[in-house]
Amino acid sequence: MQANTKMQVTTALALGSAVLLLLPGCAGSSGTASGTYYGQTGKGSDPAIITVDGDTVTWGDFGCDTVGEIDMDDSDTSIGTLDKTRTSVAWTQEGRYSNTDPFTESEDGSVITMSGGTYSKAGTDAGDALLAEREDTCAEKADAQEKRETAQAEQAEADAKIKPAFDKALAALLKAGQSGDFSGADSIFANSGITADEFAGYLERNYNGLSADEFFSELQYNPERAELLLEEMKG
Repeated sequence: MQANTKMQVTTALALGSAVLLLLPGCAGSSGTASGTYYGQTGKGSDPAIITVDGDTVTWGDFGCDTVGEIDMDDSDTSIGTLDKTRTSVAWTQEGRYSNTDPFTESEDGSVITMSGGTYSKAGTDAGDALLAEREDTCAEKADAQEKRETAQAEQAEADAKIKPAFDKALAALLKAGQSGDFSGADSIFANSGITADEFAGYLERNYNGLSADEFFSELQYNPERAELLLEEMKG
C-alpha cells in the first residue's frame, strides 16, 4: 500500500513538472526583451544596434548615416529568429552574423548579450548614455567632414587662380627639359608669376601626390618620361 502511494505521488510530480515545462515562461528565458538596444559587438567592439520584435532579432551597425536606427540596406545588417528557449538566434538574412549565435536577455528585459556583445535598452540610463555618446561622435565627424570640405573648396579656388601661372611654368620647364638647357631655370618661376613652393604644392595636390623632386629628377634625366608621368598622375 505504501509502495502504491509512493508511486502515485512520484507520477503526479513528474506530470506536474511536464506541465510546467510546457507552460509559457516556465522554461528557458522569460522572453521580456523587446524594442531597440544599443551596445557594442563582441567582434572588435564596434558600436551596434539590436532590435527585438517577438522572436525576430535584427542586428545592425551603429552608423552615423542613420543614428539610432538600423540601416536595412547595409550589407552587414543581419536578421534572425530566436529559438523557443530564446537562448540562440538563427540568422535567416546573413550579414555581419551567420549561422547561429548565443542570445541571453536579462530578467527585466533591459539588457541583451549576443555573441559576446552587450546591449542596453533604449530608454534606460545605460542605453540613453550609449546613444548620446554615439550622437556626439557622429556630430564631431560631421563637423570635421564639413571643415575638410570647406578647406578643399577654398584650396580648389586658390588653385584655379594660380593654374595659368603653373601651366606657364610647366611648359617652360618641359621645354628646358627637351633642350637639355636648364641655364634659365631659376628665372622660369619668376617669369611665370609663381614661386617654386607654389608650383610644388599645386603639382602634389593636382597630380596625385607627385612630388617636385620626383618630377624634376625625371625631367633632368628622362624628359619624355617626365611628360608621361604628368599624364599618368594628373587628377
